[in-house]
Amino acid sequence: MENEIVIQSNKLVEAHYKQQYTVQEQRMVLWVISEINKEDYYARKEKQKYKYKEIMISAQKYAELMDITVDDVYKRAKEIGDNLMQKVLTINTADGGWKMFHWMETMEYIKTTATIRVLISPAIIPYIIELKEKFTQFRLENILYLRSTHAIKLYQILAQYKTTKKRDITIDELKNMLGINEEKSYKQFGH
Repeated sequence: MENEIVIQSNKLVEAHYKQQYTVQEQRMVLWVISEINKEDYYARKEKQKYKYKEIMISAQKYAELMDITVDDVYKRAKEIGDNLMQKVLTINTADGGWKMFHWMETMEYIKTTATIRVLISPAIIPYIIELKEKFTQFRLENILYLRSTHAIKLYQILAQYKTTKKRDITIDELKNMLGINEEKSYKQFGH
């Protein structure tokens, strides 16, 4: 995971989650983005255009990423894939509207090769590749040590403004970005 870079549009960083993501789900999403960024670099050098983005990961590397044993990969990958397929993220569009989509089109465990294949939703590709402005970049390994889903999302939000060193955000905006709803706790400012 060392030297893998996550580059994504600020719209993805600020996306509103209807449901909270687990630490492992966030790691999966950010790892996939880092893999797409790697492929994007080589595709640009070879002047290739993009179709669907298919990413492969070995069970061993997946276990390292998720901080689980290799024996648990089959079960945990299925759970994570199932959860990510059901979760929706919403971004605000330039015209004041919104756009909703899922992260993945498909996720598959191939037993014969002990690999996981992920097909990224085509709607997300423009928010990950060929970004010229308004994007956030950080090393994947920086989030692997974080053990809280909110810490990972907050790290991305703060990384977005590391050069300006200032960010104004309302409590309601932060709650939306973190997937915190009012039915749960966090009703008082101190929470």
